Amino acid sequence: MSNLVVHGFPVSPNVRSARIALIEKGVDYHFNEIGFDYLGTDEYAKLNPFRKMPVLEQGDFILYETPAILGYVDEAFAGPSLQPVDPKARAQVRKWIGIAANYLYPVGVMQLFLQRIMTPIMGGVSDEVLIAESANITSQHLDILERELTTSLLWVMR
Repeated sequence: MSNLVVHGFPVSPNVRSARIALIEKGVDYHFNEIGFDYLGTDEYAKLNPFRKMPVLEQGDFILYETPAILGYVDEAFAGPSLQPVDPKARAQVRKWIGIAANYLYPVGVMQLFLQRIMTPIMGGVSDEVLIAESANITSQHLDILERELTTSLLWVMR
């Protein structure tokens, strides 16, 4: 069994990003599935004082924050690079990551997904007004990202 552990909730986009990076690099790791209730514990706060996920643990080395984990995995392990070598292409990738983290995630996940999917699962009543507003904003963000990706792909293929 690997001494590398990823702690997190399986459907979290950030946890999935960390796991995908490890798989793409061919790194053996153990996934420690945790629930939302564990995030609030003092035990988890020892891994991440902000009580967010994922956390990557490798022996006595503990790392949190998804961009830091992704960079570490890419640079610390053999295998294909997860980032373009060209500085302009790498900057574009970082921009897309920023768009996802700063625009798509807060509205598309923390509002739309939580209201539409998680609230009913947890026995609550969804806020349909917030869902409609979040869906509209998320659609706009996805349209922008699609244009960005299309333009960038055309630029790269020149």
